[in-house]
Amino acid sequence: IDLCRKRYDAVVMNPPFGEPSKQSKTLLGTNYPFTKHDLFAAFTERALSVLLGSGFVGQISSRVGFFIRSFIGWRKNVMGINSVIAIADLGIGVLDDATVEAASYIVEKRRCEKGYLTRVFRLLVETEKAATLRNLIPVQSDSRIFSFSVAECECLPLEPWIYWVSRG
Repeated sequence: IDLCRKRYDAVVMNPPFGEPSKQSKTLLGTNYPFTKHDLFAAFTERALSVLLGSGFVGQISSRVGFFIRSFIGWRKNVMGINSVIAIADLGIGVLDDATVEAASYIVEKRRCEKGYLTRVFRLLVETEKAATLRNLIPVQSDSRIFSFSVAECECLPLEPWIYWVSRG
């Protein structure tokens, strides 16, 4: 119980994902209205709520939240009001035997300033994802590195984070 009352500088997690159980749907709907439909989204919302000041959340989870209709509340009201520092779009084959397309990302609990760009590493086809990501982090330009503005996605229907589309 004491851990639930504390505030943290950082939260790092690999939350469960998928639809909540029948028993938890009411609780999630009451406490996490923007993210009640998927456990990883609700965990993100909760993690951001337990941070001190401008703390950080680092997580690996399903990547579906970036694109599909049912996650618009998560994109807009949880992730979109904070600063998404970086995303590693990893795809399949990351979480042991789980058949989920994964992404890892860092979010700072801080209002996103106008013009802020999130750095995205697209590693969907790489077999050595960890090594490739380590090698790409210091690189400024590569066909697998994208910069996109979460705010610019607001003009699109359902606001998907289609970071690979040219800004021009």
